[in-house]
Amino acid sequence: MGPTGVGKSTFISKLAAKEMKIGHNLSSCTQEVEEVPCKVGNHYVILVDTPGFNDTNRSDTEILTALADWMKRLVRG
Repeated sequence: MGPTGVGKSTFISKLAAKEMKIGHNLSSCTQEVEEVPCKVGNHYVILVDTPGFNDTNRSDTEILTALADWMKRLVRG
């Protein structure tokens, strides 16, 4: 999690060797929470790409609500 444009999607793209939609300015690109399975060493992990704060289209409250909804769905399975 972090502000829009800090490199969250870029980091996940490089670590997971997966092509991700990446913005190249301070306009928001990631709109939904996205799970990205990845192997790090001998461990399988799930990286989570999130919309950034200071989004160009949504308030921080809307972003936190989307993250909370995603977490609820994850817990309920």
